[in-house]
Amino acid sequence: MSSVRGPMPWASLMPTGGVEPTAQSILEWIHAGAVALGMGSKLITPELVKNQNWKEIEDRIRATLALIEAAKKSKQAK
Repeated sequence: MSSVRGPMPWASLMPTGGVEPTAQSILEWIHAGAVALGMGSKLITPELVKNQNWKEIEDRIRATLALIEAAKKSKQAK
């Protein structure tokens, strides 16, 4: 992120590879300057969809959104 933002500080970046739905991963990406995060099968696995486990998908999304909010607040506090 810093190698791209260095010469282009106006760029808004949204990483989509290597983003894990964990507090550590989200915190690192947000603190590195990501304005949004893309997560696919690491957040919503094919098995959850196949089994139509909508409640688990909803729970994972809500938990991940809470982690993103916490990371943003922690960045603002710096």
